[in-house]
Amino acid sequence: MFINKFCPSLSPMEFIKKAFTWLKKQRQNHSPHSDIWELRLTKEKRLPQIASQIKNGTYQLSPIKRIEIKGKETSLWSSEDSLVLKTITLILEKKLSPHLSKSCTHLKGYGGAKSAVTKIRKHLGPSTFVMRSDVKG
Repeated sequence: MFINKFCPSLSPMEFIKKAFTWLKKQRQNHSPHSDIWELRLTKEKRLPQIASQIKNGTYQLSPIKRIEIKGKETSLWSSEDSLVLKTITLILEKKLSPHLSKSCTHLKGYGGAKSAVTKIRKHLGPSTFVMRSDVKG
């Protein structure tokens, strides 16, 4: 339902292939016990199933796993969930990018923090201060 309502002309399969390439790179050094390896082995069957679930709005995310990496505990989406989240991100970026302001420098392809600082410096006097902040959690 999500894809049908929001962007009916887009096929999740074209985006899921890009997302899968991204996911393989992200998890290439994961443990042999990681679920990425099973997904890679069953991709011919699973990717079309997942794409169909995204299109129909029936995909359900699994609980996030808590794992330890180099002595630090962190959260990790399953490989399938990461694939779905990346696929939806790619679809939304494609659909929304024509409507986003170029002033949103935090978005991919819009210049980042350096571009924001350059723009601000052009408009401010020499004794003006600027603060950059980020909210987490």
